[in-house]
Amino acid sequence: MNNFNSLNHLDPNTTTEPSAKDENKSFRNLITVYMKFASGFATEAVIQSADEFETKYSSVMKSLLNFINKCLIDSNESAFSVVQDAIGSILSLIWNLTSKIALVPMFVNVRCVENIVEWIGKDIFRSNIPKLGEPIFAIVHNLSRHKKGLTELRRKKAFDIIMKCQLLVNQANKKYITQLFGTSLIILSTNDHVQEENKKLMLQISRNWYKWSQKCVKTDDLMYDGYSLSELFALLQRAFSITFIMKDILGNKSDVAEKSTQSFTKMFSSIYGVLFDEEADDLEKSAAKSLLRILLRISYHKQYKKYLVGDDAFCVTIQSIAKRPKQDVAKRICCNLQLKLPQDESKIAASSMIYISYNWTDEEFCKNFVNALSGSISVIPIWVDYERMELWDDMREYSFQVIESATIVVVIMSTAYAASKTSYKELNYAIEAAKNSTTNKKIIIVEAEPKFKCHRSRMSGWLKENVVISYDDNIGNMVSRVHECIERSNNAQITCLPLINTQSQVCSIT
Repeated sequence: MNNFNSLNHLDPNTTTEPSAKDENKSFRNLITVYMKFASGFATEAVIQSADEFETKYSSVMKSLLNFINKCLIDSNESAFSVVQDAIGSILSLIWNLTSKIALVPMFVNVRCVENIVEWIGKDIFRSNIPKLGEPIFAIVHNLSRHKKGLTELRRKKAFDIIMKCQLLVNQANKKYITQLFGTSLIILSTNDHVQEENKKLMLQISRNWYKWSQKCVKTDDLMYDGYSLSELFALLQRAFSITFIMKDILGNKSDVAEKSTQSFTKMFSSIYGVLFDEEADDLEKSAAKSLLRILLRISYHKQYKKYLVGDDAFCVTIQSIAKRPKQDVAKRICCNLQLKLPQDESKIAASSMIYISYNWTDEEFCKNFVNALSGSISVIPIWVDYERMELWDDMREYSFQVIESATIVVVIMSTAYAASKTSYKELNYAIEAAKNSTTNKKIIIVEAEPKFKCHRSRMSGWLKENVVISYDDNIGNMVSRVHECIERSNNAQITCLPLINTQSQVCSIT
């Protein structure tokens, strides 16, 4: 199976002799049937080791993707029509394999994201959306369920390219394609992508997810219309990261908002027990975790959190969960609702906290720095987004609240950070918060690259007004200097430990 060079025989342009074309046609039919069987087996297959699967089959996946590239990118409409059945069966196989989240990194490694975004942008795909739309939009959805896949899709600006298909999707008028198209938009979008032309569809699809989840939670097998409760809550969790969708589902009028908000607490009360049930399956646990994050999202909004506070049964439940280990989300909900925390957590929430501000291009440096800093400081919790947030969460909404609570803001400064509008806004907010703070909030700039120079005049002024730690090849030296700066602050009491590599502590947001 590892040698797929014979796929070249599927290309209708490779030969012109009638006998050869007949031979190719027979081979295409054989491959089509073979791929359909493989796709069926993939649906039921249990992958024991993603690494082993990648070792054995990544070259096969590359060959399949390269073949589709030839047909959708390097070919024409008439040539595509000859091989469309074979392409359909190959896409079905990829669809089923990418539904297994553990395999998504392999597909990212073989450039599946890059290929699929390019396919969507080509005329052959757009003129054949009724045939190709369902599997390709489904693959986009599957790839986005893993952080690595979602990161790559956003890096390739998949949202913008998919949006260009909206008119053609409407013209195709196929319900399931429209559903998958809208799902892709919601999953890939951020609040910055809100546009009138996609708003109506995104709202319609999100309302369906909400309606189906209410029906699904009442079924014995937690399934409805082919969707599992786990998948519906995961999709709603993504949708709730977009403010206008969350407000549409929860409503603006008080009676509607109270009823819809408490519909989520009722669903949670019926399933939260699986979090602590050793016999519960992974899908059930995943459903409860996603719903918990939906409730966290709701708890950030004053308009709705009062209905959570007013639900006595929910408050008792969430406080009980927060007392258990590794229940950071429940603890954050308690903080947002100003509920009493377990004693140790209350002390942490009331103490100092370090917020790390960085640009995603410097994530590797940031991780090394945070690991070293958390090893050097034993008392002060460190808040960094990749440990505390999902990729699709609205970073601005979370970060601004954490900056307000933080006593120290460490900025990982680089050329990318200085050039980023988002990073600029975050630093601006931190500086204004420091000026208005009654707790003497401290800002420390850590250079992530040698000989850094800032070319934005206002930002350069900010750098001069705050402590700057120059880049050093030895990250331990930089951490030591940051530690000294924090130690001099009147905000914190710090216990100095040997420089060891440990994970940062849990942060409770107030």
